[in-house]
Amino acid sequence: MNEKNDLYKIHTEGQTKYVYFLLASAGAALGYALQQLEGVTISWWSSPAILALLSWLLSFFFGCTRIQTSHRLISANYSLLQLKDGIHPHQPDHPLITEAAIRGTTQAAENAVSDASRHFSLQFGFLIAGGLLFMVYRVADMFRVTFPP
Repeated sequence: MNEKNDLYKIHTEGQTKYVYFLLASAGAALGYALQQLEGVTISWWSSPAILALLSWLLSFFFGCTRIQTSHRLISANYSLLQLKDGIHPHQPDHPLITEAAIRGTTQAAENAVSDASRHFSLQFGFLIAGGLLFMVYRVADMFRVTFPP
């Protein structure tokens, strides 16, 4: 059982570090892009850069919601353990009510897992989309300067 706990801890720590890495990447990308766009006028040529900024902002948002959802999952799991051990601060007196509480808490934990997975996918997807959009902006800008209309 100890090996399973150790493996679970390693897995969880790895996921947490990755989420924070993606958050830092989105923040750095936002800062870099804002610096590069200083003085640029809003036009069709700059629209991919604006969309990139929006994508990175959404990536950051979904990274933060992923962390909140993970905390919700930990809380639900802790409550579930307390209910099963009969030590929950609001432990029901009747076994049938306790079973219903366990089912509800289990469902809440499963929902949190699903939400966390979705938020993680959105965090990663918007980070990549922002990078691609900013690259399109830079290439389009090079063409605009090289071949003026």
